[in-house]
Amino acid sequence: MMIHYFDPEHQAQWGQTAGEAFTLLGNAAATYAADMAIIHIGTNDLALNNGDVAGASAAIDNIITKLINDGVAQIFLAQIIPYATDSNGYV
Repeated sequence: MMIHYFDPEHQAQWGQTAGEAFTLLGNAAATYAADMAIIHIGTNDLALNNGDVAGASAAIDNIITKLINDGVAQIFLAQIIPYATDSNGYV
């Protein structure tokens, strides 16, 4: 029987906007000696910040630039998954 454990060595940020995640990123890549980053971010910016595409784009660019500068060799950026919201319509 194979048992899977949740890897605690990550910098996951649930419920954050891209700007908040950038602020919380700090030196996590250096701390964890990360060589890969998987990023699925921006949904909260669009759903919670009145569709702040420009702000989300700038924050994501800052995150990617920081990861590159911290030596992360592989960066995977996911596409936002479309969904309907109660307050803002459709993301």
